[in-house]
Amino acid sequence: MTATYPPGPPSPVGASPSGPPGRDPDRGPRVVTTLAVAAGALLLVVAGAVSVLALRADGGPPPEVVARGVDEGTDAGADGWDPRLEVFAEFVAEFRGRPFLEPVPVEFLDDDDFRAAVTDASGDLDDEDRAALDVSTAQLRALGLITAEEDLLDQYDQLMGEGTLAFYDTETDAVTVRGTEIDAATGVTLVHELTHAWQDQHLGLDRLDDLDDQPAANLRTLAEGDASRVEDAYVATLDSAERRDYEARMSQMGSAAMGALAGVPDVLQAGFALPYAVGPPFVAILADEGGNGAVDDALADPPTTDAELLDPAVFFGGFEPVEVTNPAPLDGQEILDEGPFGAISLLMALSERLDPREVLVGLEGWAGDASTTYRLDDRPCTEIVATGTDEAATAELAELFTAWADAGPPGAASAGLEGDRASLRSCEPDGGTTPSGERVMLGVQYAALRLTLVQQALGEAHLDIDEATCFASELTTQISPDELTGGGTLSEAEAQRRGTQAAITCFR
Repeated sequence: MTATYPPGPPSPVGASPSGPPGRDPDRGPRVVTTLAVAAGALLLVVAGAVSVLALRADGGPPPEVVARGVDEGTDAGADGWDPRLEVFAEFVAEFRGRPFLEPVPVEFLDDDDFRAAVTDASGDLDDEDRAALDVSTAQLRALGLITAEEDLLDQYDQLMGEGTLAFYDTETDAVTVRGTEIDAATGVTLVHELTHAWQDQHLGLDRLDDLDDQPAANLRTLAEGDASRVEDAYVATLDSAERRDYEARMSQMGSAAMGALAGVPDVLQAGFALPYAVGPPFVAILADEGGNGAVDDALADPPTTDAELLDPAVFFGGFEPVEVTNPAPLDGQEILDEGPFGAISLLMALSERLDPREVLVGLEGWAGDASTTYRLDDRPCTEIVATGTDEAATAELAELFTAWADAGPPGAASAGLEGDRASLRSCEPDGGTTPSGERVMLGVQYAALRLTLVQQALGEAHLDIDEATCFASELTTQISPDELTGGGTLSEAEAQRRGTQAAITCFR
């Protein structure tokens, strides 16, 4: 799925974090934006093994690739498929275990036409769309995640126009691809997008509008994780020359995208990248545990909370969230929206000012939340109330909220325990705030790292889900930001030491 969601910022409350209003929520893009999910990862059973997972673009000259023009051989085959696409469709169908129900049309566009295709909704906003956009803007400003000068729709257009390679649209049942040639990189992109078409034909991605906001956002993340899983399997089949061409092309496009997106707020880039960071390791855990059937089950009935995506142990444990009532209104406030906030939204918002590793640990006890976005004295404000799995977990959430408030502009936020709930109230201060520019993405990266370590511990160390989660959590806290993003190094000996320490903590 691919096109108009950046699965966005920490979301307008009560709305899907799926991109700007007015965009078709049933499309979603394969991103070319780079996401460093790099870490020295170490498994207890494989002493000293270090797994570095990095999706970073290093630039370099354009690759010399053999490409096929899309204006050749376009007549449909006997089965209705464009003959140039059959090899990719066959791979997807074989990997996913069932054939396509019908051929999938694919349109190839040059760069200008593709950019227009993914940014064409700005003029289609109705009053409801614009109200939702105002809520998103107000909430992000209240939390200090964007400045008052940001135009959210323009920023989303920039993300979509510069950060996507292709998209599948459930309204037209068609794939649209950036580029007019089929080279190695385009072939990989086609596999990804055709996987979304396969998902739609068998499992119904077009039901997104019928789902509540959080299950809809989770379905997008699962769909991207599944498509990335099939994509990675296809990349593994490339010969050495094709692999070099593919990696060089992706590196080139990634570098260009990073430059083009330099002015887009960190929170929007992080939200855009989230499904591609969290989805693949989570879906890999499902596939390792139950194959395609387990993935299909999750796509058919996605989790109701994003806490389950952050922590597979919560998902497998049959988690039932606590229903939390919305904060009580204040005198004089104009309520813009009310509803759940979400664990991932909290991770992103709190990581702007706090160490994401501490935030992840504190959110392990999240059981439910609610929020209200409002205006008070012409200032955008947000109040979030949350409860934990027990009294200690709620207190830990309150401590996170308090630390976040204390780290911001004086007087802009207040936090603490209110009865049996943790509470955080934040308003945009006079003069606004300036986001750090990198911390929110770091929170997403740490979440992806921990999920990847859980998968490795389950598959390679043969731990159970609770043991693997403890091990991964302990290890994640030991990875520095430089080590995570590739700026630092981690020796095998150091990896072994950290793995041993995590094992002592979890298994003694």
